[in-house]
Amino acid sequence: MAALTIKKAGMPYSEINLVEGRSYLAGRKPDCDIPLDAEKAISREHLKIKLENGNLHVECLSKLANLTTSGVPVMTVDLQTGGQFSVGPFDFQFSTVVDNQHLSQPSSAISEVISMDDKTVIQKTTLSAVVKLLSPDGDLLHLFRLEGKDSWTAGRDVSAEILINDHRVSRKQFEVRKINNYYEIIDAGSVNGTFVNEKLLENQSPVVLRSGDVIRVLDHQLIFEMHDPQFTAKVENLAPMVIDNNDAFSDEQVEFAEEEQLQEPEISHDFAPMEDGKAAKEKKLKIAIGVGVVLIALFYVFAGDGSSSSAPSSKAPAAADPLSALSAQQKSEYRQSLELSKRYFMEGNYSLSLSEVEDLIKTYSVTDPEAEKLKNTAIAAIETQKQLLKQEKEEKERQVMEAKISVATVECGNQLQRFNSEEELDQCLLEVLQLNPSHPAILNVKTQFQSLEADRMVKKQQQADYANRAQQLRNLHEKAQKIEKEGDYIATLQAYQNVINSNLPDPGGLKNSSKNYIKKLKDEMARKIKKYESDAAQAKSAGQLKQAVLTLRMAIEIDPTRDDLKESAEEVKNELRKQMMVYYQEGILEESFGNVEGGDNRAGAKEKWKKIIETDLPDGEYYKKAFIKLKKYGAQ
Repeated sequence: MAALTIKKAGMPYSEINLVEGRSYLAGRKPDCDIPLDAEKAISREHLKIKLENGNLHVECLSKLANLTTSGVPVMTVDLQTGGQFSVGPFDFQFSTVVDNQHLSQPSSAISEVISMDDKTVIQKTTLSAVVKLLSPDGDLLHLFRLEGKDSWTAGRDVSAEILINDHRVSRKQFEVRKINNYYEIIDAGSVNGTFVNEKLLENQSPVVLRSGDVIRVLDHQLIFEMHDPQFTAKVENLAPMVIDNNDAFSDEQVEFAEEEQLQEPEISHDFAPMEDGKAAKEKKLKIAIGVGVVLIALFYVFAGDGSSSSAPSSKAPAAADPLSALSAQQKSEYRQSLELSKRYFMEGNYSLSLSEVEDLIKTYSVTDPEAEKLKNTAIAAIETQKQLLKQEKEEKERQVMEAKISVATVECGNQLQRFNSEEELDQCLLEVLQLNPSHPAILNVKTQFQSLEADRMVKKQQQADYANRAQQLRNLHEKAQKIEKEGDYIATLQAYQNVINSNLPDPGGLKNSSKNYIKKLKDEMARKIKKYESDAAQAKSAGQLKQAVLTLRMAIEIDPTRDDLKESAEEVKNELRKQMMVYYQEGILEESFGNVEGGDNRAGAKEKWKKIIETDLPDGEYYKKAFIKLKKYGAQ
């Protein structure tokens, strides 16, 4: 399965499972498929992401146009497995190997903070899923708990775990599946279609569900939510505290707290001195009290099973319904938005919770104590989280940074030989480069690598030069082999001698093999010439002068520098010429007597000339004359 892993400022943020052929919107809009915490650098709909044929296509929809890959700004990019891109503080990595954790919530979410005797414990909430079936007015009709199995069917069939009692609904309308730690929904081939956040589900294409997603079938509205079943018990175990609703934060405090909560704290290199033990204890106590205030306020807001019921307390006189001025549709929308804001809070997205409830109050212009409580609680949670992060940074930043730099520089310094570029070294040092790129230990490692890289470049150039010259020698040797195939002994000897005489490097031992071949070739030449000389002498002794000359010429062909062979051939040729001259003159004499054809007892001129054609050399003087005579008499 393909996945998209997201980090924020280098820290794990979320992981999304990708479905082939489906498009995903990423941005700070709450209903985006991939929600990104509100950032100045992130638009409401910032990216469009689609998985096609195993590759990831990413398109920037924002005017901010801050999509980068390998440090280069782009508007679109196509990635294969292992590819990366960045948008603002978010880094995305595309992979086909999915970790066992498939959470679509930010990993930094803090869902439980308990103060015990000056100790602050931060834990993640164990969530369970429910599906709420609402009336047209937004009231809760039925709550279906997704427990005890890995899949649940929704429809009008009485056996459906999520029953929608309407004859227009398919018997099996859709199915919710639990895969590891996330839930997905898939349409079961329904007639009327299933919508999630008003987007029609494609047949057989699963979609990951997030807490607060709205599922619609015809005019039936269902809400998928994640709950902590132990939340109320955890809150009730805390010591009771008094909440002062008038203790509000200024707009400046809220804005600063939101920015601090959304952004990972930047590592500063100007460290403040550590507080003494007493001051640190007092600070922890204050933070613990603040945390207690947040949780008790949360208890009041989320009392019960996480419903948005605004029924008045039995201990207080009934107050007027703050939503009385709204229509039924507006009430439904208002309660859904309030539920969504609560879900964000439960998941640790305090900033999104605050933004949602503030938009709610502003949009509907109602005075709802429940919404006001939620707003103040979110502000307090943001401030508490900011204080915790700040305290942790002050106490641990220096020693953690120094320890990380020390470990990383030693580890990467021991691996300098295996890095092929400074980018690979930077990748090894990536974490500590983000802490302090000008740290002396880091600069020292980089200097060592630069020196090593310079030596490598010199050696590489030397190797390239050597390889080029060695190739030149191989070319000379290949040329000699080609000439050898043409059968020219002298040219072959010279070509192999050129290999021997060159000052080019010889890693393959071509010079030595050329020497051996020259010796072998000379021995072969001497052997063949000696044989030809012997054959020529025998032919001459037998009176076969023409054959003797031709044999000597083959010897000369092997070694044209042998003048003695040329002289011997010329001597036999002259002797043959004298014989042919006698034959020719006899033919002329018979021709003068008119005896061209010859008779029974006397040879004619033609027979004399034919004798010349048979026994003389083709380039012989009398061969040519006899040829002309025979042609004259049509006797060729």
